[in-house]
Amino acid sequence: MKARIITEKELVLLYRLNPAEGPGKAIVEALNAQRVPYREVGEDMLGETVGYLAGLPGYEKATEPFPGEKPAERVMVFQGLSESRLNRVLKKLPAESADVLKAVVTPSNRDWMLVQLISQLAGEREAFAKLEQK
Repeated sequence: MKARIITEKELVLLYRLNPAEGPGKAIVEALNAQRVPYREVGEDMLGETVGYLAGLPGYEKATEPFPGEKPAERVMVFQGLSESRLNRVLKKLPAESADVLKAVVTPSNRDWMLVQLISQLAGEREAFAKLEQK
């Protein structure tokens, strides 16, 4: 009996990255050139789980919209890319993507609301910035 390996579809979630202008446009062009699908995620989706937004099975749409403060950070969340493919994609991203927070969907964070993931990423960036100042 052969083992079945289930691979998750490649997808990049884009939050606050308008594909029509600025850094979002350059990022989308780089993703398209590498045939990596993307999905725009708006403020109305902050209360959705990362798993739902990434299209993973077993996740359903939230019943209530997120009522809290909307994060200002721009974010990319990568789903289903192998390590080598992810590294190639990251190397091809334009310089404008340097200040964009980036994460990979993991078994731990797929159950988080998107706003929780963004908050965690922003907190990590702040902690690293403080360490660099020492």
